[in-house]
Amino acid sequence: MPFIKNNSIYYNFIILLALKTCACTKFMYHMPTLQQILITAKQSLREAGVESAFLDAELLLAHALEKRREFVIGNPEYKLTESEADIFNDFISRRQNREPVAKIIGKKEFWGREFTVSGATLDPRPDSETIIEAVFELFPDKNAALKVIDFGTGTGCLLLTILAEYPNSLGIGVDLSENTLNIAKNNAGKLGLAKRGDFILNNWAGGIDGKFDLIISNPPYIKNSDIEHLAPEVSMHEPYLALAGGDDGLDCYRLLAPSSKHLLNKEGYIVFEFGMGQENDVRNIIKQAGMQFISFRNDMAGVPRCVVASY
Repeated sequence: MPFIKNNSIYYNFIILLALKTCACTKFMYHMPTLQQILITAKQSLREAGVESAFLDAELLLAHALEKRREFVIGNPEYKLTESEADIFNDFISRRQNREPVAKIIGKKEFWGREFTVSGATLDPRPDSETIIEAVFELFPDKNAALKVIDFGTGTGCLLLTILAEYPNSLGIGVDLSENTLNIAKNNAGKLGLAKRGDFILNNWAGGIDGKFDLIISNPPYIKNSDIEHLAPEVSMHEPYLALAGGDDGLDCYRLLAPSSKHLLNKEGYIVFEFGMGQENDVRNIIKQAGMQFISFRNDMAGVPRCVVASY
């Protein structure tokens, strides 16, 4: 082989070709199956302290494959491509850093509908569905032409769910963040509700005119000093402004309650979400604002989660 030894370009080509052949062989025969990569991913997430490691790994793998979770469960021997494996490994790395699944895949379900989420929005939570249940009890006629306003609208999940369930209704979503409002507008468009839902940049109720049949809000209610002690998924990845409720967690209610009275129709209702153990304080704030306390509504765990009041 004197020719190869004396011709470095040709020699390097042969070496490169051999390496590519080995890489292709490895790619063809040694890429992991769904079952294999899930075992490793679930273990990694457990070690990172993720309680829902099994579910999260399956959801992230389905998103990496652009498939439904049922495909992941039903095809354990499917072999990933190199690109699919790289995408999934990136997702798992982000989840190991306790980024929520919803933030990674960019969407979260609420009341059977899919909502886009981002780092600018608080992820919709099952506890907030308590507000929707309360509204259904207050307004049993789904044909009612309600006028609704949602303070701190975030993704718009509360307002848009109500507009979808009450097809003759109109609503306004209010938020302090322009990035958040862009997400809410996008969700309204995806759900076909853009013509019935308007979104405005504003600091709570200041400068807003009109009368509404329903005023809803899931305002920030965490004590500022408690935020750093929350789960990393919340403290590190949820927007601070959507969490921070002041020194005692009640600042937003003190702002919302008086203004809500002036915006509420005489036959209307307010429904506000609050944190665990805040019910009596919120009731007192409602009463001090001159409104009538009606009831609390409990979440799925039986914990008081929202207040209902009227003019």
